[in-house]
Parts: sequence; C-alpha cells; structure tokens
Amino acid sequence: MSVTAPPRAPGPSGPVDRDELEALVEALIEEARRRARRRRRRNGACILLALLAGGGLYVGFDHVRGGTTGSATASTGDAAAAARSRGGRWGLPHGPEGGPGNTVAVAPSTPDTVYLGTGRGVFRSTNGGRSWKSAGLVPPASPDGSSVPGVTSLLVDPRRPSTVYAGLRSQWGGGKWNGGTTYRRAVYKTTNGGKNWRALDLIGQPVALSPVGAPIIYAAAGGHGGTNRLLRSANGGRSWQPADDGLPPSYLWALAFDPTTPGIVYAAMGQRGIFESSDGGATWRAVRVAVRHREVTAIAIDPHHPRTLYAGADDGVIKSLDAGRHWHMANAAMGDHGRDRAYKQVTALLVDERNSRTVYASTDCTGIFKSVDAGHSWAPANAGLAPRCGWSYALALDPWASQTVYTADRAHGVLKSLDGAARWHTMNTGLSLTTVSSLAVDPQSSRTVYASAGPLGLFKSSDAGAHWRPLAAGPQLVDGIALDPSNPQNILVVAAAYGVIKSNDGGRTWAGTHFGANARRVTVVAISGTKAYAGTSGQGVYGSTDGGRNWRPLGLPGAHVATLAISPKDSAVVYACLWGSGASGLYESIDGGNSWQRLTDTLDLDVSVFALDPTNPTTLYIGGGGAHSVLKSTDGGATWHASDSGLPQWQIKDRNHPGKWITLNVEVSALAIDPAHPETLYTATRERGVFRSTDSGKSWRPFNAGLTDLDVRALALDATGQTLYAGTTGGGVVSLRPNR
Repeated sequence: MSVTAPPRAPGPSGPVDRDELEALVEALIEEARRRARRRRRRNGACILLALLAGGGLYVGFDHVRGGTTGSATASTGDAAAAARSRGGRWGLPHGPEGGPGNTVAVAPSTPDTVYLGTGRGVFRSTNGGRSWKSAGLVPPASPDGSSVPGVTSLLVDPRRPSTVYAGLRSQWGGGKWNGGTTYRRAVYKTTNGGKNWRALDLIGQPVALSPVGAPIIYAAAGGHGGTNRLLRSANGGRSWQPADDGLPPSYLWALAFDPTTPGIVYAAMGQRGIFESSDGGATWRAVRVAVRHREVTAIAIDPHHPRTLYAGADDGVIKSLDAGRHWHMANAAMGDHGRDRAYKQVTALLVDERNSRTVYASTDCTGIFKSVDAGHSWAPANAGLAPRCGWSYALALDPWASQTVYTADRAHGVLKSLDGAARWHTMNTGLSLTTVSSLAVDPQSSRTVYASAGPLGLFKSSDAGAHWRPLAAGPQLVDGIALDPSNPQNILVVAAAYGVIKSNDGGRTWAGTHFGANARRVTVVAISGTKAYAGTSGQGVYGSTDGGRNWRPLGLPGAHVATLAISPKDSAVVYACLWGSGASGLYESIDGGNSWQRLTDTLDLDVSVFALDPTNPTTLYIGGGGAHSVLKSTDGGATWHASDSGLPQWQIKDRNHPGKWITLNVEVSALAIDPAHPETLYTATRERGVFRSTDSGKSWRPFNAGLTDLDVRALALDATGQTLYAGTTGGGVVSLRPNR
C-alpha cells in the first residue's frame, strides 16, 4: 500500500506566505480525511467478512414514505451503501458536451489556466480550454431540486493561478429589491485550484481584484433593508472593511481600476450612473454623465491612457477622454442599432491590454461587438455564436495573447477565439452541463441513442452514450424525438423554429414537413410506420398518414399535449396526456385520432407522463404530481388506483387555513417499463431522482446510487431492458445496467 505524504511545512529560513500556509493546512486536512476513509473501508470490510464467515449477514430496513432508513443489526456505512446500490450504479455523464456557462476567468500569471463558473460548480482547464475537469464548489440544491445558476462570479489572483475567489447565486431566494440584491451564499476561496474550497466570512458576491500592488478583493454584500454594500479585504478575505461611503444603495454592476494610479476606482451603479473613488473605495463621489444614457452596467479603462473611460449603458457605449468629466456616444455604427435600442443593454466591456484601440462589448440581445478604432465604429463578432435576448456573454482576454478571447455562453458552454473574435469555436471537452429533455433508443440497435439538448440541438451516440456527436445538419432548440420502431432510420423531431422536421437516414439529412400555421406550437411527436401524431400547446393533436410529411388536425381540447404514445400492437391506437385546462387527463383514440375518449373522467388531475405495458395493452400507468404521483389501471382506463407507495411527498402551506399544511406527492417527469420484465418500472422526478418498482408499481424505492443530478427529465430503456438512460437538468445523459 502506498501513502502520499503531505507537503512539508515552510522552513524557518524564509518568510511564510499566508496563502501558502493556508494551502498547506488544507492539504494536511485532506490527507487526514483520505487516511480516515481508508481506515473506515478496511474496518467495514473486516466486519463484513467476519459476519459472512459466521453464517450470513442480516440487514433490516424500516420502510418510510420517501425512502428507507437503515436499522442494520450488523453493518457499516459502506455495507449500507452497497445494499442501497444493489440495483446498479449510475455512471458519470459523457455528454452531450456543452451547456450553460455563467462566467469565465483567465489566470493572469498563467493564461493557459482558465476557470469556468456553472450551475454545477467550477471547472478548470490547464491547457487553454482544450479540456476541462471539475474544480468543485457544486452549489447545494434548492427546494425544487435545481441549483442553477450556481457559480456566477470568479476572480483569479493575478500572481497565483491556483488562488480563486468564487461567488454563488441561487435561482431562488434572491433578487433585486429596494435598489439592491438579496445575497444568500458565502464568498468562497481556494488556494489549490479547486481541490478544496472554504467559505469566507461574507455573504455576497466577489466583484473585482485590484490589478496593481497587493491584491485587494472587492465584494458586494447585502446591507440593511435589502440594499447593497461594497466591502474590501486586503488579507485574502480573512477580514472585511466597508468601501461604500458615498455610494448609493443600488446594484453594483462592475468596478474598473486605474492601472497606473493605485487607489483610483470607478463603479458602474446601474440607474444611479458612475461613481469614482481616489482612495481605493474609502470614499466615493458621483461622476456626471451628461448624456441621456444613464443605466450604466459595465465600465472599463484604457490601460495605456487611463483618463479614457468606456461605459456600457442601456442603449450603447459611452466614452470619456478626461476621466469622466465629459462623455459622448461611442456606438454610432454598432450594428446600426445605436438609436433604437434593438440590442438593449451593454453588459460587459473589455479593452485589449496590448492594443488598447481594440475594445469588446457584450450586449443583452445581439451578442458581442468589436471596435478596432477605440470605440468610434463597431462590428458584430458573432461568427460561431447564436445570440438570443436575455443571453449576456461573459468575456475574458488572454493578457499574453491579444487575439485570444474566451466567452461563456448560456447554452453552449465555453467558446474561444484565436483571431480576435473573428470566429468562435466551442471548447467543451469534459463539460457535460446539458439539459436533456427527451431520449430515444434505437429498437434495433441498443447502443444507438438520441438525446435532445434544447438550444444545443440533437445529439446521437453509437456506443451506448460513451461518446456523443451533434447532428450537424439537424435542428436547433430540439424538445422531442420519435423513432419509427419498424424503421428507426425514420426520425421525427420537434424543433422550436420549424415545428416538426423529418430524417429518413438516421439524422444525416433533414427536411421540413407541411404542418401549417401552428407548427411552432408543436410540443411532442410519435411515429409508427406511416402513422404519425403531433401534440401541440393549445391546438390539440395533429395526424399524418405518410410518415410525417403532411399533417392535419385531429381535434382534442385546447390544452397542452405533454405526451403521445402509440400502441405497439396497432398504430391506430394512440394515447395523449393533456394538462393545463378543465379537459386535462389521459385520452385514447382507437381510430387514428378521428375520435377520442377521456379515460380519466373520475380523476381531477393533470397528466404529463404515460406508460403502456408492452405485454398487456389493458395495463396503463399515468403520472403527474399533486394528489398522486403515479396511477395504474388494469382494465384499459376504466378504473384507476394509486400506485405511488414509496415515492416522496412534500408539504406546502394551506393558504385557506393558516397553520395547516397540504401534503402533495412529488412531480413525476418520466415513466419507463422494462420491455423484458414488465413488472419492473422506473420513474423520474424533478426533485428526488429516479425510483424503481419491481412489483408492477405496488411499491417504489430510490434508485439513485451514483446519480449526482436528481433533477431528471427523461428516461429510456433499450429493447432488452439491460441499459437504462436518464436525461438530467444540467448533467447530460447518465446510464446504468440494472441488476435484476
């Protein structure tokens, strides 16, 4: 057995660096934890072997709603973990690669070291973005099972590339009010590149690091009444002092530092304009912006001419040549949108440190712009990007190579340009952050899997999910997939921009279909031979008798069609799950959609998922949330009974009866039946992961060993039932081989 020795302490001959000492202590703590874990594993194994040798091992469980609690007579933590994972263990995601990136930061002293902040923590690249590995700090889950947007701020020490400060922001429990923002997460710090993080004694967001002299950290924190405060630390975050005397109680967007005069700082304060400090933030004064563009959300300084300032406003870029005394518009040719606000807010500005006439601006709607003449004229720099309103691109420059630029994209992960933003290229190897809303497995080739990844489009794997490739000629904004079971080369896809599109060659080429005026309302598709069906939001179900080329309306109430399923015995028998109106429920048609019967007249619930027993067409399962998570019928839908014993519950306050609580069942997002063993079912939830039933739905147990993302949106089994795939929110596709 080999043991890794911890690093040696600094010798007495030289001064002790505080950050190096912190790194040493963290390394010692981590080594102690590793040794303790090894001891526990050895002890647990010895106990387990002794019990087995003595005649067997008994483990009992107290069954409780929502899971199991162990009450073993003789077990260790490792033995209990083994018992929980007997059904199989989920593997790590291998893609599809990409997904939302919130912020990107380049280490100034080692530009090949790049950090990315995401909803799944921090990722680190040591080769200029060619590949990424997790650097920890995975945000805790929020009450609805989601942790997006997660890490939204990253600052790298200009001298030590392994020292990073990070800020987390949750999608819940925060927001602007009273001119400020409510912060709910601590500022975190690592001194070893993300191996260990520790919370600093500050709830807020790190904003900037001073670039000259000893690094000073500036962070925004919530003050009294929900207003913001700016604080600074000169000792690595161990203590903080106020730095907001004279600042208004408004949201702080950005800081910019004079690179030649320590102490001069400018602050972008949104609707309150720009403020200046000459003493490092101890005191501030307003800078008059004598133009009508007042909501300032970005600010930058020319490193070679520090009296030249740029500011991003609500309708463009403004510029000052005299340290903020006078301002003028600097976006007269920025995509010809300077006066009509078509591109909305400028949210980020970067000035090239080597050639300060080059300036980059990120906007809130139309992507990134570049100026090569100090802001006089601008040109779009979006080749390789797909800008959308509400997507602000974070920007980072390589200080040693002026043509190297990084951006974090809200859908596509990290993109890098080596030619000054003339062309962007995705750099997502190792980043599986995609949200997968639907999955389909080729019924004739169990290793061929398709996954929809929303704005990233459609992906295909030919090796059971080990590698994924985008279908380059395929659609964007994919929300649904359907394979023809008789010929899986025939694929129908729901593409938000086109409605339904079709491929006859396994996704190599695509063609549009004739759907009509409601094409953009399509939510789900199903196909079997020449019969195809499409559900819409508010316009009922459409049908096709030529494999999806031409469509006609088939009726049903104007609700949201969440799921469609075709009977494997007869393509004229189709089921539709509706929710969102008084006519919600499960519907059946036995004549190709010409007439429909509601099978849930006795139930008052929205139905979002459906499964049909492949060996017994009268056995049906439906799922949703609220009163019941899963219901089952054994008589073709004539009667239903609850089939959710063991699935979790949650409580909400009863608004009509103060002090009382209403118990609801967890929302089910997918159902799947093992085709080889129909008594085995799987259900996915948006809060608690995956559950399995081995008794035809009578009882359920958690099936989450190894599953790191419990917000699961899609499930699919291959034709043999030997591989189960799950599409997650922010974690790509994961799979396992269930033990029966």
